[in-house]
Amino acid sequence: MVPEKVANVTLDELKYIPKKGKIVIAEHTKDPELLIELAKSRNAEVRSKAATNVNIPVEVISKLAGDESPVVRAGVAANPQTSPDTLRDLSKDLVPGVRARVASNPATPGSTLEVLLDDPEALVREALARNKAASDVILAELAGDDVDSVRENVASNPNINVITLRELAEDDRMGVRVHVVDNVKVTPEILAFLVNDFKVQVRKGVASHPLTPLDTLKILIDDKDEVVSVAAKNNNTYVTAPKW
Repeated sequence: MVPEKVANVTLDELKYIPKKGKIVIAEHTKDPELLIELAKSRNAEVRSKAATNVNIPVEVISKLAGDESPVVRAGVAANPQTSPDTLRDLSKDLVPGVRARVASNPATPGSTLEVLLDDPEALVREALARNKAASDVILAELAGDDVDSVRENVASNPNINVITLRELAEDDRMGVRVHVVDNVKVTPEILAFLVNDFKVQVRKGVASHPLTPLDTLKILIDDKDEVVSVAAKNNNTYVTAPKW
């Protein structure tokens, strides 16, 4: 079964299609009747794909939220059509993978995301830090997380407040600082601050960035690492600046 053929599948034909085909149908169909039937499958993977499909009826999603398989519950938790109440309930699931899907769901209410701030599993906090629906206040809290990967995700989130981003520019973890440079909220001031970063990857990012001030680029042109120097010389801000 290929996705292009899913639209032609009828309810009567569904029972003759093997598991792999049903998984494809569950993921791609827009037919609520097919999804209702697929949600009854004995196979957890089929039910999970049905649970993630935004076209599945809300009442079926609510039922699948109580499924015995964590894979299915995770599918429900990932669906943006899942109700706020169901997402709140799943945020208390015993399986970290389910809670992580709630944390990453853009439809999860802010009050539920705030509760997940204190989740003991880094997997959940990593997912929360990636969520583009997370408020800048939540991201500010996560910016102080002890786990490097959580802070890296915070530094890459476009919802971050510039004040928080500036604080992360001083993070000990190189990956965090690299994400700071790449963040859409980065300012010329933050880029200038990173001009003397001890990691070449960070300085190269600064040297390549279109917002890096000319004075900063002039410093980076003399960088001891050639890759940084070349990036600064090729930066359009430097290329188009008067040379006299």
